[in-house]
Amino acid sequence: MTVAHLDHQPGNNDPDNLAWLCPTHHGMYDCGLYPLEAIKLMRSHWQQTKGVACHKARMKMAGAKAATTRKRTATATKGMGHAAPLEQGAIAVSGQRSRRVRRPSPDGSA
Repeated sequence: MTVAHLDHQPGNNDPDNLAWLCPTHHGMYDCGLYPLEAIKLMRSHWQQTKGVACHKARMKMAGAKAATTRKRTATATKGMGHAAPLEQGAIAVSGQRSRRVRRPSPDGSA
């Protein structure tokens, strides 16, 4: 873990200006890829949980939400004319269904 200075001033060691971050997130914050509001929100969460990970609130309804999403997706795609599975010998090209065409050989056999 590293200590990030939220105002990017190493001399400002006010507790409100500091946040513990892993090196990856610290680098992302310093490059401007991680917003200050997100850092402050994480810091507040860590202070409440005292650094102990707790996924109960996020995972409590995960199974039910996934089932609802699957059902909603199935209902939305029903009747949209999706192609049936390819038959044996068929070739899929660019998401379209095409079939191999047997051309007669020069001697007339199949």
